[in-house]
Amino acid sequence: MTRETPVLITGNSNKVRAFTTILGCELKNRSINLTEIQSTEVLKVVERKLLDAHEAVGEPVIVEDTGLHIGYINQFPGALIKDYYKCLKSEGIAMAHGTSPATAITIIGYHDGSQMHFYEGSVKGKIASIPAGKNGFGWDNIFIPDGHNKTFAEMTIVEKNKCSMRTIALIKLMKVLNPAKYKELEVKHFVNTYGVDITSNSSM
Repeated sequence: MTRETPVLITGNSNKVRAFTTILGCELKNRSINLTEIQSTEVLKVVERKLLDAHEAVGEPVIVEDTGLHIGYINQFPGALIKDYYKCLKSEGIAMAHGTSPATAITIIGYHDGSQMHFYEGSVKGKIASIPAGKNGFGWDNIFIPDGHNKTFAEMTIVEKNKCSMRTIALIKLMKVLNPAKYKELEVKHFVNTYGVDITSNSSM
């Protein structure tokens, strides 16, 4: 049975490009204003967005959300990072929480028309003491992933894609949407790099 091409819900053309490049398959795209519930838990935010998106579009849809959990403040702000960033900006977060261990999490939600599926990617790292780099967006210039000595914003797109939480989540989604490309990947490389078993059937 031919799988219906899902609709990626985003108004960010760079995100569309990243999804299609990594997945290696076609996606439709629509920009819809979705309600984001106030929760520190990324999964809860994605669940609500996915339900609302599918109801609005009436086709298979994909949504995404990302959170940043900072160790020094008991894993806050999580999914509330966008509001936290608006208040403090990179400089304020770095000044207040520089050197703190942190975990960046991306969860991609996919509604296939009958069921919801969730794919998580997480990367451990730390908050930089001083913002650095001009690539990327948002708090990319204050997050240094483990095993690296520069922020996401100091990396090229290729470098970031090799160690980002979105890539981990997309590889899990790839197993469903583009199994042919998934089989071509050097799976052991990703297991060794990310410390997660992306060969399992578990979404999360």
